[in-house]
Amino acid sequence: MGTCSSTTYRRSVSGTALDPLQLAWQGAFAASASSNSLGDLHRTTTFAMTYPMYVVALEVFMKMTEVRPHEELLEKGVVIQYNQSMGDVIFVSHQWTSYTHPDPHFHQLRVLQQALTNLLTKMTTVHPQFMNFVPVGSRQRLTAEELLERKLFLWYDFFACPQLEARSDSQDIKPSLQNAVDSIPSYVQMSRFFFVLAPVMEHAENGKMLSKHSWRSRGWCRTERVARELTCTDSRMVVVESAEHQYLMVPFDSWLRPAGEGQFTVASDRERVVELLRSMVQRKLDSLLRRKDIHGYRLLLNMQHVHLQMRIGECRKCSPSPSSDKEAEDLVASFLEENRFKTVTDREHGWTPACFAALRGDLPLLKAILQQGANVNERMKSKELQFHAEPGMSLLHLAAQFGNNEALQLLIQEKAELNSQDQLGMSPLHRATLGDNAVGVQLLLQAGSDPACREKIAKFTAMGPAAAWGSLRGIHAIMEHSPLREFRWCLHVAVLGEGSSVEMVTTLIAAGAALDETLDLNLPTCPSPKRWKLFQAVLKQAYGPSMSFMIANAVGATPLTCSLLVGSFEATAALLAAQADVDQRNACGASPIEIARAVGAPDFVMKGLRGDLEDCIQMVSASDAQQLFLCV
Repeated sequence: MGTCSSTTYRRSVSGTALDPLQLAWQGAFAASASSNSLGDLHRTTTFAMTYPMYVVALEVFMKMTEVRPHEELLEKGVVIQYNQSMGDVIFVSHQWTSYTHPDPHFHQLRVLQQALTNLLTKMTTVHPQFMNFVPVGSRQRLTAEELLERKLFLWYDFFACPQLEARSDSQDIKPSLQNAVDSIPSYVQMSRFFFVLAPVMEHAENGKMLSKHSWRSRGWCRTERVARELTCTDSRMVVVESAEHQYLMVPFDSWLRPAGEGQFTVASDRERVVELLRSMVQRKLDSLLRRKDIHGYRLLLNMQHVHLQMRIGECRKCSPSPSSDKEAEDLVASFLEENRFKTVTDREHGWTPACFAALRGDLPLLKAILQQGANVNERMKSKELQFHAEPGMSLLHLAAQFGNNEALQLLIQEKAELNSQDQLGMSPLHRATLGDNAVGVQLLLQAGSDPACREKIAKFTAMGPAAAWGSLRGIHAIMEHSPLREFRWCLHVAVLGEGSSVEMVTTLIAAGAALDETLDLNLPTCPSPKRWKLFQAVLKQAYGPSMSFMIANAVGATPLTCSLLVGSFEATAALLAAQADVDQRNACGASPIEIARAVGAPDFVMKGLRGDLEDCIQMVSASDAQQLFLCV
């Protein structure tokens, strides 16, 4: 239910609170398997809806001050049954902030109200997250004009689905609730917009910090995210971190953090989710073929194993090893036919069959293709933004990034170039850390990959991409197996990117990253006011006011200031707990507390900047706090 939370609550026999969506979804993939027609508008294929889609009008939601259950709102006529002629829907995905209630103090939804007010009254534009915008080059955006094109409604689990009281683990779920949960893929499809509501706040009972990082760790939340990507042609997702901070989620988060690898309180739910995903993947493949999007079909076909993976490091299901040359030829012929290629030397949209075989990670298949004359150093020639794939990536790059380690070993044995660089200057080792592939990092370093190889944009070693995209396993693998430890700007890109979790920040600080290092972009150290005014005017013209504000104020900034600029307040808490310098100014002359005021930072941040660190320290877990204590 839109959320990694449940429309219901119950406890297991041991008394452990069960994950929200765990109560149902069991029938979701079965219910969705019956429909096979193409959708309209932004939908790619239609899923069955076994319970009506109930929504709340935006103007009604904006007046709410408490969260009431579906049955009560339905009786009062507050929630209404949706049809497409009424307007557009925002699907709200979120975590519950309590075991028994989604938002007992209305803190989370108040943030959404304030964020929508800012978006719609200030006519602002939502941009990609900083690291996805600047180095990767994503130019997706969501404008206020789009949101205002039609009347707006919200789908929110507690409003839209029948609720249950606490009950024993042995009791069945009411059919109406099961039907509503089974219909969630359809609700996602029917929604034009998808918002992830993930402000930093404490869980009411266990005191743990909730944020975008905890949201994306949950298997059910990841499943909703994948449903958006696989069922809608418009896969933009808005992350709401505060009233002032919203950004578009990176488009490659689904393969970097597969739903099946997420956290599930009930182990059997992992299999249920994978079955649901298998159904969605198959429908998406059918849809791509019907639309004659052969390249999109090939990409999904050959990386579906990533979506369907259930555990970290799980072995891929590969083709049986051919026992003769004839069987090897048949294996390749079958692969070529499945992918609509004629020969192993074909190249379409910048990709060859060997590139797709490396993406698939099927060892016998890749070996057979190489035996038929494919170049072991074959490179792709197109940019695939949704996968963070760049022209110049070799077979070794692809296998390393997507965790296909048996294929990686084969390519190493076949003498593939270990230190070849793609268009961004990234080596296979960079790609392995970006993909959080710890085993791949170890294999490449043992084979002789150069840990000092640097990419072109910021001259990062492989540590940089891991920090930027929150790949903790990649960070730990580099630290364990490489003699070179270089952390220049790693804290900056971590807080500006997807590595802004407390765990990543404390790991980098404990490993030796400079807490108060400044971001030097080779601009004048003390530019004149006139020069800065011109610089900011150029940025504003090119990128708009919000992104230009971030870029201009990042120059000469410490990690603390950078965390404030992008609203990574979880990272801000960790940096303040580590005693980051609160007085150091950036190249614009702004101090951290001035930036905090400008961006509307929450109270715990303002208190920390003034020297009261109690709330910030409480937001850091015991293990992370111990790391900080030891290094400080």
